[in-house]
Amino acid sequence: MRRGTIALLLTVTWGAVGCVDGQRYDTQAAELLPSGMSGPMDAPKGSCWQKNITPAEFDTVTRQMRVPLQKNPAQSDEQTKATPQYQTKTRHVMVKKRNEAWFETLCPAQLNKALVTALQHALKAQKLYHGAIHGRLTDETRTAIRTLQHKDGINSDVLGLRTAETLGLLRLAKK
Repeated sequence: MRRGTIALLLTVTWGAVGCVDGQRYDTQAAELLPSGMSGPMDAPKGSCWQKNITPAEFDTVTRQMRVPLQKNPAQSDEQTKATPQYQTKTRHVMVKKRNEAWFETLCPAQLNKALVTALQHALKAQKLYHGAIHGRLTDETRTAIRTLQHKDGINSDVLGLRTAETLGLLRLAKK
């Protein structure tokens, strides 16, 4: 499989971050969108976005259905009163539809060491981050971000703008 195809599959699978001005950033930030896929149609130029994908949820419904008895003409009515027969029928029912929604994020260039350090302090204060405060966006930091944002229905380890604002980090984000 070609590298471009793999990158596209990973982007679709994990969600992606993109910047509306079309620039691609080489950072530790989340997966970047391929060119041409950069955010919602009405996104301001220079803003960065990620698509939050909530998968559909299915439930398995199993029912026991009574199977009509086959009457054998050679048998009398007394002989056909056998134990009823049942058949198991299973089907899948969609409980919740798949949902895709964009949310604005900090652009990778804004995720400087001071901001990540303050983020780690804020996450530690909420008992979501237990690692060292070093200003690097590590897997442990990303897991804490995902846990925090999950409360708002965002299943992403990319720091959303609303989350950064709630934590008081926007003053550290340089445009």
